[in-house]
Amino acid sequence: MNNRSRLTALETGASSGIGKSIAKRLIADGYLVYVAARSTDKMADLAQLGAVPLTMDISKEAGILAAVATITERSGGVDVLVNNAGYGPYGPVEDIALDEARYQFEVNVFGPDRPTQLLLPSMQARGKGTIVNITSMGGQGL
Repeated sequence: MNNRSRLTALETGASSGIGKSIAKRLIADGYLVYVAARSTDKMADLAQLGAVPLTMDISKEAGILAAVATITERSGGVDVLVNNAGYGPYGPVEDIALDEARYQFEVNVFGPDRPTQLLLPSMQARGKGTIVNITSMGGQGL
């Protein structure tokens, strides 16, 4: 289909909090917004506003590839990528299981890289695009 008549955005971590708020703002500003999270049912309100929900666990390659393929097929890429998905275990560091800490790195550190790698070439080909990476202050004070 490759609908480039509207500006297009992908928002990861759009099922709650700041991600949901940013998605609503992009929709209000006229963007075609693809919203991604592990659970699409938490984005039903965004779908009612016109967003396109995609199931994506930012720590799983297959889901990222499928979401980007859908976006590329339907819209030819994005003008704005908002890497907002995040995860943080709570508690003293000695109580956090190593697997949980690894998952935190997978989501928060490596998670934004893959959508960026896959969507940046189309931005470069058009000579424009915006990437916003949202991170957490949760690691401060460790």
